Amino acid sequence: MADKNFILGLDLGVASVGWACISENGDIKTFIDAGVKIFQQPVEAKSSTPKNQARREARGARKNLSRKARRKFLLRKTLENNGLLLPENHTKNPYELRTKALDEKLERDELAIVLYHFGQKRGFLSNSKTKSTEDGKVKTSITRIEEKMVEMGARTLGEYRFHIMENLKKMNYPPRKFEENYTSRDMYKQEFDQILENQKKFYPNILTLDFCREIFHHIFYQRPLKIQKNLVGECSYFRNRKRANRATLIAQEFLIWKNLVDLKYKNPGDVSFSDIPFEKKIILADELQKQGSMKFGKAKKKLGLLEDGKFNFESGNKTEFEGNKTLTQITKYWKRFTELDRETQDKFVTDILTIFVEGDLEKRLKDFWHLTDEEAKNIIRKARIPVGYINYSEKALKKILPIMQKTGENDRKVIADLQKTGKFPQERNKYEEMNIWRDEIFLGNPSVNKSVTEARKIIKAIIKAYGTPTLIRIEMASDLKKGKKEKDALSKKNKENQKANKDAQDMLTERNISEHSYENILRVKLWKECGEVCPYTGKTISFTQLFSGHSEVDIEHIIPYSRSLDDSYNNLTLCYADFNRKHKGNKTPYEYGQINSEWYQEAKKRFEKLPKEKFVRFCQTEVNTDDFISRQLNDTRYTCQEVKRFCEALVGKSNVEVTKGQLTAMLRKAWDWNRFLVKGDENGAPAPEKNRADHRHHAIDALIVALTSKEFLMHASKNSAQRELLWKNGDDSQRKSIRTFSGLAPDKNFVRDFEKKLEEMIISHTANHKITGALHNDTAYGKIFDTIEQKDVFVVRKKLENLKKENLKYVVDSEVRKILEKYFDEYGSINLNNPPLHKDGKTPILSVRVKENKLNMYNFRGKGDTFFAYENNHHVEVLEHKTCKNKDGTPLRVGIIVTTLEANRRAKNKENIVNIQGPWKNETQGKEFGSTEWKFVNSLFKNDLIQYFPDANNPEKFIICRVVKFSGSDVYLQPHRFMSEVKVKVKTPEGTTKDEILNKNIKKSVSVLHFKKLQIDTLGNTFSAND
Repeated sequence: MADKNFILGLDLGVASVGWACISENGDIKTFIDAGVKIFQQPVEAKSSTPKNQARREARGARKNLSRKARRKFLLRKTLENNGLLLPENHTKNPYELRTKALDEKLERDELAIVLYHFGQKRGFLSNSKTKSTEDGKVKTSITRIEEKMVEMGARTLGEYRFHIMENLKKMNYPPRKFEENYTSRDMYKQEFDQILENQKKFYPNILTLDFCREIFHHIFYQRPLKIQKNLVGECSYFRNRKRANRATLIAQEFLIWKNLVDLKYKNPGDVSFSDIPFEKKIILADELQKQGSMKFGKAKKKLGLLEDGKFNFESGNKTEFEGNKTLTQITKYWKRFTELDRETQDKFVTDILTIFVEGDLEKRLKDFWHLTDEEAKNIIRKARIPVGYINYSEKALKKILPIMQKTGENDRKVIADLQKTGKFPQERNKYEEMNIWRDEIFLGNPSVNKSVTEARKIIKAIIKAYGTPTLIRIEMASDLKKGKKEKDALSKKNKENQKANKDAQDMLTERNISEHSYENILRVKLWKECGEVCPYTGKTISFTQLFSGHSEVDIEHIIPYSRSLDDSYNNLTLCYADFNRKHKGNKTPYEYGQINSEWYQEAKKRFEKLPKEKFVRFCQTEVNTDDFISRQLNDTRYTCQEVKRFCEALVGKSNVEVTKGQLTAMLRKAWDWNRFLVKGDENGAPAPEKNRADHRHHAIDALIVALTSKEFLMHASKNSAQRELLWKNGDDSQRKSIRTFSGLAPDKNFVRDFEKKLEEMIISHTANHKITGALHNDTAYGKIFDTIEQKDVFVVRKKLENLKKENLKYVVDSEVRKILEKYFDEYGSINLNNPPLHKDGKTPILSVRVKENKLNMYNFRGKGDTFFAYENNHHVEVLEHKTCKNKDGTPLRVGIIVTTLEANRRAKNKENIVNIQGPWKNETQGKEFGSTEWKFVNSLFKNDLIQYFPDANNPEKFIICRVVKFSGSDVYLQPHRFMSEVKVKVKTPEGTTKDEILNKNIKKSVSVLHFKKLQIDTLGNTFSAND
C-alpha cells in the first residue's frame, strides 16, 4: 500500500497511457510505482478514419441494393396484377418510349417498360442536412441538366436524354454514357406525373388513383434517416439542454459578437494592438448582420481606419469577418424573410434545420410559408446554411448575448459576473453527475473516447491498489487534441522538419564537421532561416563564424528564457554574441527598442522575413513568467480536458494540474533520463534522444509529469535568470556550474528505485479476444475444371490494365491468351486507348478470366461455384501430441489456425470460441486431429502475453513477448517493451539506400514454440493464464 498522500502523473497518448506514482514529504520525494498501458487506436493510423468505416459503408450498400431489389419486385408484381406485363428480352429504348408517352398512346407492354424504368432509375434525394462535397457535385450536375433542358426545349428528363441519343446517332457516334451522372428525384416525379396524366386518357380503368398511388410509393418511397439527437452534446452549463445549432439566428449573432468583443487594431508602425471603441464595434456588428462576410479592408474603411493597419485577427489564411450566414443565405433566395418578426424567423429556420426529407421540406415551404416553387427549390438546393453546434444552449445564449451587446465584454467575463450573482449556473462536470465507476461515456471523437476510457481504467486500478491520490498531474500528447486536418498538417510539418534536419546534417558533412549534435544542426537550420544574416544587427554571418571556437555567434532566445521558460524553436534565432551580451541581454526586443527606437524599426524589417511566430515574439510588449507557468499547467484541449474533468470529480478541481510535453522533454534532456533506454557513448556523452520504440518512455514521461510543480518551475526560472546574469558579466565558468534545473532532480535513491522498476516493468498490452474484422475477402472466385491440369481451379476476372505479361500463362481462354501474347510482343504494355480486340476485330478485350493459385477458399452459400478467400485469423489453438516427441525430447506440438469466419460460426451456434475438447480441424489445410492422440495446451490471440523459452531445457531463461500475428504454422512474437517491426530506409557507406527492419519479429513454428501464457492486468501485474 502506498503512502496515504501521493501524486499521480499521467502521460496521455493516442494509443498509450503512461502513469507514475510518487509521494512528497517537503523536499523529500519517494518513488512508488509506474507502468504503461498500450492499446489499439479505433481509427486507421494513416487516414484517421474509423476502422469499421469500410465495413459500415459496404453494409449500407448491401442494404440499399436489397431495398432496391425489393422495390423493383413489388413494382413488377403490381404491374403484372394490373395487366401490365413486362416483355421478355425486349430491345426497345425506354427513353424513346418515355418521350412518346408524353403525347401518344403507349401499348401495354410499352407502358410497363416505362414505369419499370422509373423503378430502376429514380434520381437523387438528399436526406441529410450536412452539406458534403458530394452534395455539391450532385446539385451542380442537377442545375446544369436543368439549364440544358431549357436550352433544348425538353419538357422532361427522358425527352432530354432521348434527344441526346438521337443527336449522337445522326453524327454516327456510338452510344455512350450520359455526361451528367446525377439527376434529381423531382425530375422523375414531374415526368412520372406528366406521363400518367396523358396515358390516363387511354387506360382509365388501369391507371386508377389507387393504382397510381401504389406504384408511386414503390418507385419513389425513401426511408427517412434516423434522427441522431443523442449525438448532439449537452450545454456546458444548463442540464438537459442541447447545444445550439450554429445555424440558428441567435447563434449566428453570438458568433459575430464573440469575435467583435475581442477585436483590436493597430496603425502602421505601431508595436501593439489597441482596443476599438465600442460604438464602432456596434456599427460593424450591424453591418455583419446584413451580410455573410466582410473583408478586413472593407471593415477598416467602414470604421474609418487606415487600410494599411491591422486587426488582431488578421493572418495569412484569415482575410474576413464572418457575418450572419443564415440570415443572408435565406434572404438571398426569399426576400420577404426580413419582413417577418424575430419569433417567426426563428420558426422558419427551425423548419429548415429539422425537416430532413427534401420533399417534405419543399411542401412545408410552399404550403405553410407560401414560397414560390423556385424560392423553395433555391433554399433547399442552393442556400449554404452553416452546420455544426456551439458549446452553449439557446437558453444560455439568451442570457449571455444581451449583456455582451450592451457592455462589450466577452462571454467568459459575462458568465463569471452572472455566476457571482447566482443568475448563471456553474460549469457542469458530467463525471460528477454519473457513477464514475460504472457509467460509460460517449465522445464524438473515437480516438479521444478510447484514450479517455483507458485512462479511466488505469486511474480506477491505481485507486484500488494505492488509494485516492491527493494530486493528479497530466501531460497531453500533441496528437490527441487534433482532428484529421490538424493531424495531416502536423504530419506535413514533421516531414518538413525531418528534411531540414537531414539537409543540415548533409551541410555539416560537406563542411567537414563530424559532430552532428542537436546544437550544430540547430545552428545550421537557424542560419539558413535567417538568410545567413544576423536579424538583430543586419551583419552577414559566415559559416566559419557560425562554428568558431570562441562562439562568435549565439543561439539566442527572442524572449529571454529566464523570463519565459520557452525553449521552443519558435523562440530561437541567431545573434552576434557581442550585441547579445552588451545590448539585448535579458531584455525583450521591444524593451531594447524603447532605448533605441531606430534600431527597433530596422530590426523589425528583418524579423518580418522570419516565420510569423518569431515576428510575434519580436513585437511582444509584455512577458509574464506566471502566465507561462499557468499555460504549462492549464492546457484545456479535448482529451486532456476530459481526463482532467474525470480526475476533478475524484480529487477536486484544485488538485488537478495539466502540463505540456515541451516542458517534459526539456527535463528529460536536462536530467539525461534518455539514458535509461538509450545508453550514451563511451566518453560519457548524454543519450542523444528518447527511444520511442521502447514503450517504457511513456513511464519516464509520466514520472517527470508527476514531479513537475509550479514551485518547481519558479525555481527553474530563478536558476536561468542567475545563469544569464553571470553570462552577461562574462563569468562563463560560474555560469556553467548552474543548470536551469539544477537542484531539482530527484535524489539518487529515487532514481535507483525507478531504474529498478524500469528493468522489471512489463508493458500492459490490450489483447482483443472479440470477433471483429472481415469474415472473408471481398473478391468472388469461380471454380472450373482445368482440362490441361485435370483438376479444379479457382478463377477470377481481372481488368486488363492490371494484367502483367508474366501472368499471361494464367489466362483461362487459350484464344484470348494468344491474342494478348501477340499484343504484348507488339506494344510491350497495355494501352487502353488502343486495346487488343477479339477475333471479330471489333470488340475490345477489357477484362480476362485468370487462374488463381488459392487454397484457402470457402463456399459461403454451400452451393454453386462462387468462392471467397478467408480474410482474418482470429486465434491459434496449440495442441500437443500425447506420445510423439521432437528431436530435443520435447513434446510435438501443432497450431490450429481458427479464422474469424470459424470463430463467428462457433459464437453463432453458442459454442466455445476456443475448442478445448477436440476433435480439431485445420480449415485452411483440411487436416484433422483427434482427441485420442492430441491434447489441448493453450490458445493464443493477437497481443496475448507469453513467457517464451528459447531453450526448452533452460526454464530460467525466458523472454516476455506479445503475440503479433500468426500465419500457417508460424507465430510471430515481439518483446513486450518494443513496438512492432518497421521497415526503414538507411544509408549505406557507399551512399546508396537499403531497406532495414527495426524491432524484427521473432518467428517460431508452433511445433518448437515453448511458452507459458500470461495474463496481465491494467497496472502491469502478471499471472499464469490457462483456457
